[in-house]
Amino acid sequence: QKPKPASLHLVESLKTLERDQQAGFRVQQGMMPTSPTTFGKITFDHQIFPSLILSGDFIDYFELPNGKVLFYIADVSGHGASSAFVTVLLKSLSRRLEHEFDALNLGSTSEILQWLNRELLLCDLEQHVTMFIGIIDKENFELQYSNAAQFPAAILSSGGQSQFLEIGGLPLGLYQVPEYDSRAVILAPGFSIVMFSDGVFEIMSEQTLKAKEEHLLSVVEYGKRNVEALAEQLGIASIRNVPDDIAVFTVAGAG
Repeated sequence: QKPKPASLHLVESLKTLERDQQAGFRVQQGMMPTSPTTFGKITFDHQIFPSLILSGDFIDYFELPNGKVLFYIADVSGHGASSAFVTVLLKSLSRRLEHEFDALNLGSTSEILQWLNRELLLCDLEQHVTMFIGIIDKENFELQYSNAAQFPAAILSSGGQSQFLEIGGLPLGLYQVPEYDSRAVILAPGFSIVMFSDGVFEIMSEQTLKAKEEHLLSVVEYGKRNVEALAEQLGIASIRNVPDDIAVFTVAGAG
């Protein structure tokens, strides 16, 4: 039997690699919550557009034992498989938060970020993670939130006004004792929170970050507040190969 030409061997190796990546993609998608999902009067929806088959963007949301709902959008540095592996770790930490929240004794979103930072540092990763995290009290529609360098900032539309939830914070997995702030806001009926990963900036034609942010805010202000409409308005859905992972994530309350 003649040995296979090097070119044929390379093609077969690439096909095997792609099959492995596709299998990894299915596993990664299976780790994320069903979209959309409704808790009480609040609906969570998301979609991720990966630049490669696997993505470093990750989203999760789940009910805590106290009945409140925790959600976050995270962006792992880098691209492809190495970043995707870190999202598996994030999911594991999500499960601990979901099932051991009382035992962990974490009283605020800032304390949750500090805990996540410690856990990531223990793994001695090469990547770091940015994250916007929130907890919503379904009974009184109160949002508590913190940010670990996630950019662009989340956009809150509530009571007829749209604004960025500006709050600083360092990335997770880099510093031993970072400090994070927590803020709280009452959500009006019919509120929406719109979040993107920073890959959205890569497809926008505006020349400056400020102009890109202003455009995102204007899109939300003009009523584009569900995932499908946002992806269409920004042209994400029509781009065959996005240059960076793009996550679109919305949280909406009943009117």
